[in-house]
Parts: sequence; C-alpha cells; structure tokens
Amino acid sequence: MEHKKSSFVKQKWLINTITILVIILAFAFVFRELQRNKVDVIGIILPPTSDVIIGFLFIFLVVIINPFIWYFLMNGCGAQISKKEASGIWWSTNIARYVPGRVSIIASRVWVARKWGPKVVLESLGWELILTTSSALLASSLLIFSSEISFSYKVLVSILALLSLFPFINPEFSQKLLRKPLQLLGKDEWKQKTVMTRMHYFNALFLMTVTWILWGFGHQFILKSMGFDAAIWELIGIFSFAYLVGYFAFFIPAGFGAREGTFTYLLSIMISGGLGAGLAIISRVFNIMADVVMFFVGGLLMPSIILDEDE
Repeated sequence: MEHKKSSFVKQKWLINTITILVIILAFAFVFRELQRNKVDVIGIILPPTSDVIIGFLFIFLVVIINPFIWYFLMNGCGAQISKKEASGIWWSTNIARYVPGRVSIIASRVWVARKWGPKVVLESLGWELILTTSSALLASSLLIFSSEISFSYKVLVSILALLSLFPFINPEFSQKLLRKPLQLLGKDEWKQKTVMTRMHYFNALFLMTVTWILWGFGHQFILKSMGFDAAIWELIGIFSFAYLVGYFAFFIPAGFGAREGTFTYLLSIMISGGLGAGLAIISRVFNIMADVVMFFVGGLLMPSIILDEDE
C-alpha cells in the first residue's frame, strides 16, 4: 500500500515538474521575443486606447457566448436545461480550468450540474472536445489561402477539417460511439438512446465559429493599437490552431504557455515576433479578466438555480 502511494506521489511530482518546465520554456520564448523587439505590453494596455477597449470587448463577447454552446450540447445529450441554468453553471465552473489538469473543471462541472446526471454532463464535455477540435480545424483551414504557410500543412489541416465534420453528418452514430465508454461506468442515465441531432450540433458549431471570428476581430483591434494591421482570416486561422494546441495540452492549466508560444511562433511568420508575443500576452490577460468577471456573474445566477432533483 505504501509502495503504491509512494509511486503515485512520484508520478504526480513528475507531471507537475514537466508542466512547470513546459510553461516556463514557452513563456521564456514569448518574453524573449518581447525583449528582442522592445515591445512594452503595459504601455499598450495602459492607458487603454479605443482600439484596446474594442479588442477587449470582442474577447469578452466570446466568454458570454460560450455557455450557450454548452446549452445546445446538453440538450443534444438529452438534458432539459435552460439557458439561464447553463450560463450560471458554465461561468461559475469555467474558472476551474486554470487549475492544473482537466480533472478540476470536469469534476466541478459534473458536481454542480449533478441534477442532470454525471454521465450526461461527461458526455456533453466529450461533445465539447469534439466540437472545439472540429471548429478549430475548420477555422485554421483559412490558412490554406496564405502563401506563407507550407503546402504540407495546408493538405494536413484540410483533410483533418473535412474528417472532423463526421459528427455533423452522422450525429446518431457519433453519439452511440461517445456513450460506449460512459456506459461502462454503470447504469444508463439517458432517457433516449440517442438525442443529438444535426440541428443541435449545427447550432453549437455555428456559435463556436462566431467565437473564432470574435477572437479574430479582437486581435485585429489590439494589433491596431500597436500600429500594425493584419488580415482577419489570418488572425482567425492562426489563433484557432494555437488555441487547439493549448486545448490538447491537457496537463497544462488552460493551455498556459502552449497557446501563447504557438500563437507567437505562427504570428512571427506574418508579422514581427515581438508584436506577436505582445498580442499573445494581452489576449491571455483579457481572456482571464473576462473569465473572472463572468465567474462573479455566474455566482449571482447560481442561488436561483435548483441543483438537486429533489429540491
């Protein structure tokens, strides 16, 4: 027993050490680009210009829209959840993604939304993974129009983007496949075998696509405050790919470092590395600010939401 406990502690320390190293190395690259190009991030943000404020508002809108994506996914999983309930739960639990590992956000979402059943909530998170991957690949495929991007990348992303549309083409089969591992946990909690329809998935995919566009405009206005302009489709394509890299870095809280490093590197193909690093840092700061504000909004909504079936 002691041996197992010791092995677990060592494994946890190893994961934590690797996580810290990845974050340090990624941010070291970003800050090196800032210093090399003498970009003053604080000077760009403060005092905020109209372009900076508009850029923040676009990113803020992303955080406002996100719960409605989860609302359609939960409906597609068979949960009768209202937009108010989805918003309160999503905003109040999303802050947990800043805790290392994905366990915290999964556990908090499952616990707070326990009225609809843990496996139903877990399934919605599975759909969230599928949707984020698919929409990010579709958005990043905009880079096929860029002459700066290699042909092999264009082919790979285009193929993956097309393959990612399978859940939309056949949501019933995709849902059966997604529920298979969840059924191993015990008795089914779904009222119907399959509920997800193309309309459910389309609504969620449409809103997710809107968020990529909002990110693009937000970044474009922040760049304008630095005295530089870039094509909106390039900014959408680059950020969506960088976001996906951070999203799949499961052991890193909120993709810290992985997203910024990838974003800075890809932007350096189009613009100065220092400007890209500055944009990556400001984007993350604004994202955290929006998450914190909406966390308190979610907290205000929570008292009016019934969390237990017998209440």
